[in-house]
Amino acid sequence: MNLEDLTKCQNCNQKFDIPAVLPCGQTVCSKCLPNDESECMFCDQIHSKSKDDILINKILFKNLHLLSVDDKNSSKYASEYEKIKEIFESPSENVEEFFKPLVDHIVTTCEMKIRQIENIRDDLTQTVYSLKEDILKNLKSDNLEFKSTFEELSHLVEELKKCENNMSSNKDDGLKNKFECLRSKYAISINRFYQIIRNYKQIKFLKSSSLVSESILGLIEQKSSKILNINECKKTVFVSNCTNRETLKIFKNNKKHFVLTYLGKKYRSLENLDQELIKETKLFNFFLYFEVYIKNINIKTKELSLDHECKNYLLSNYGGCIYLYLNHCFHKILKKLSSTFEELKSVVVQKQVNFILATKKYVLAFLENGLDIYDHNLVLLMTIHNNSSSLFIEYPEKITNICLNKLYYIFQNENVVSVVNQDSGKMVKSFEVDSGCTIFSVSDDNVISVYDKNNLSISEISMDGEINEKVKIDGFPSDIIIFLDEDDNFELVDSKKLILYS
Repeated sequence: MNLEDLTKCQNCNQKFDIPAVLPCGQTVCSKCLPNDESECMFCDQIHSKSKDDILINKILFKNLHLLSVDDKNSSKYASEYEKIKEIFESPSENVEEFFKPLVDHIVTTCEMKIRQIENIRDDLTQTVYSLKEDILKNLKSDNLEFKSTFEELSHLVEELKKCENNMSSNKDDGLKNKFECLRSKYAISINRFYQIIRNYKQIKFLKSSSLVSESILGLIEQKSSKILNINECKKTVFVSNCTNRETLKIFKNNKKHFVLTYLGKKYRSLENLDQELIKETKLFNFFLYFEVYIKNINIKTKELSLDHECKNYLLSNYGGCIYLYLNHCFHKILKKLSSTFEELKSVVVQKQVNFILATKKYVLAFLENGLDIYDHNLVLLMTIHNNSSSLFIEYPEKITNICLNKLYYIFQNENVVSVVNQDSGKMVKSFEVDSGCTIFSVSDDNVISVYDKNNLSISEISMDGEINEKVKIDGFPSDIIIFLDEDDNFELVDSKKLILYS
């Protein structure tokens, strides 16, 4: 049996619409489900379950699109380019694939509800097809942006092909860096191409959880992808116990969980407290708190006991572990915590750490005049001073922000951005961004996402510093923090009021 066979119903040999599991374990399409009590075509037994009781093979359903893809030897860019070329040359026949997942989502939801909602389902799908017709009208008109973006993509694909061919016979780092730079440009350009196809609109199906009503299947939502308006976002509040907002830090773990951390203290029990402790004013127990949220729902709170009061702390997470630097009044400590915030390792450090960065190979502690390099078990491997740091990694003397993806470190020093190859440690690119810009994400395609606080906008920047797509932020406070969810949609957090906008 090949992969293509897995996508077909064994009864009618047609591709699955919705793979349903019979009581005997066989999977068929929804059209081949038995009515009431009937003899199974596979096991010859009588199945008494009704259609409403039949389970959906969710794993198969989610992966149908992957199993249906042809196993071609061509690169990702060549195959994707062929798709956009077909769209460019004949939009009427090919643009529908962008709307098919949306329609499939509607149909799937409908099949899992009762039969009386089919008319509502048809109304919703018609809305989607109407949107498609509107977009086709726009693409058929003399759309100069559509044409120029396609030409840009054509040029980039040719450059990528040349680079790939050269890399097969030449292992030069320069060629690899050029290839990765082209990848970032390609990712931004193809995103713009898809945005043009959708007429710069975000179209989503918002599935409803209510009982039978006119909106039982959900609604078709349209949002501009060029403007992020506060009035179009869902507003929820983090119910946090944080009383020390000055020490509050917010980060995301695996794009799913929000983690709020902050310092706090509690009065010690006065019973059995000796006079020496009272004289030394050791009346408090000190803690670092971790609050974990899915959206705004608190699912876990953990307090990490500290030996002394802490002035400040730094965090970096990688591979399911959290690396924590604590600047106590009397000493400095580096800790490794598990994903559940249990302490795994703790070491005393002698120097003031300005930034900490956990990577696939090391834990990097950036100092005032150098760099301490640890392994993942917090064993100090070496200390490098500024005058010799370039032997291991090239980085700016001052760092205000750090991001990374699988291949590169992205260092930011105010408005200067430095791109450094993780394997070689060599600086690949350096460019400037506008004052007030903060990098908040770097994709695996090397697209750098930047929040411009002064102009209230989000920009995408290629690896050579070219600013492309911009999303205006309307109505939000300027000191908002921006994150990405599992589907790479924006999530904005007001850190002062602890409000989540999604």
